[in-house]
Amino acid sequence: RRVHGVIKEQLADTNESWSRLREILKDRDEQLDQSGNLQRFIRDLDDFEKWVHAKMNETVNEAADPQTEADARQVQIKLDLIKGEIDNNEDQYQRLKATGQELVEGQDNQEYKQFKQRLETLDKEWNELNDLWDHTDKQLKQLIQFMQLEKEGRAVETLLNKQDNFLAKVEKPTNVEQCNELINKYKDLLSQMDRHDEKTVQFLRMADDLYMDDNEHSPKAVEKANKIQRRRDENREKADDDLKKLVDSLELYHVKNEVQRFRFLIEDKVAVVETIRESPAQDKKKFTKSTGVTNEIEGLENQLEEMKENAAKIKEKHPELCDEVDESIEATEAELHNAKINAKNLQDELFDKNKGDIFVGAVDDLHENIDEVEIDEA
Repeated sequence: RRVHGVIKEQLADTNESWSRLREILKDRDEQLDQSGNLQRFIRDLDDFEKWVHAKMNETVNEAADPQTEADARQVQIKLDLIKGEIDNNEDQYQRLKATGQELVEGQDNQEYKQFKQRLETLDKEWNELNDLWDHTDKQLKQLIQFMQLEKEGRAVETLLNKQDNFLAKVEKPTNVEQCNELINKYKDLLSQMDRHDEKTVQFLRMADDLYMDDNEHSPKAVEKANKIQRRRDENREKADDDLKKLVDSLELYHVKNEVQRFRFLIEDKVAVVETIRESPAQDKKKFTKSTGVTNEIEGLENQLEEMKENAAKIKEKHPELCDEVDESIEATEAELHNAKINAKNLQDELFDKNKGDIFVGAVDDLHENIDEVEIDEA
């Protein structure tokens, strides 16, 4: 029994020692396993941090100041690819974050504190990467929007430049034909303005959209829009004003033409009077002709009155033309008056020189007329 008790006691000691050894081995295995996990985590963390830094640099470099809309759209494609990579690595980031939190949980030595700081830095840089991409994408889209506006603006300015050139080169017409030709050209110009105005309105609407979207280029857009709208309004106003003046000029030229034709008639009668005066024909015949032309000149006075009535209507409609119209009418009236006096003087002169012959001729003409009447009645 005594021996049995000793053996039993030794066996208990042995079991206890073995249990302690197993616990020691287990602790060492756990430590080794944790150490291996930590090393793998550190490698994954290093790789992910490098990837994050690379994507930050790539995002900044790819979006570096594109000069054309085509360049900007190529940058947009590359940014979209980067965004795809970021989204695809979201799960890996979450796993690293979760694993790191498990590893440092309950650990308070300096090494684990450094790991915890690295995890916090990773979280910050991951958010910075996403914010950087969002900011860069927003800037690029705003730039593309502004480039599209500039493209539309250049097209509108081309149309405005053509209008400017036309309005600047037009010369004042000097006759009815030129006036009618210019009126037709201005009507064509105004029709083109109406057709092209939709393009201008579209540009102004795009500029307003940039402003409402708080686009960073909106100050330039608003400045350009104001300039284009001002030019558009000025050209329209000038074209309307020029056309109105042309219509006024056309009416004035019609009056001038009417006056000119009337003056030609007066000149013709004056020339006839001088021809009669210089004619070697008998005075009786010259008197008869002078009487006829005097009557014709007096008949022009009715036409002059009609012309004055037309001129009065023009002056009432266009007061600014009063002086010019009055000057033309007054000069014509004076010419007619002089022609009438000249013809009347010749008639009186010939009558005074040949009263007897003229009286006898008039009696003979009267008898001839009476004889003709009697024959007709018979």
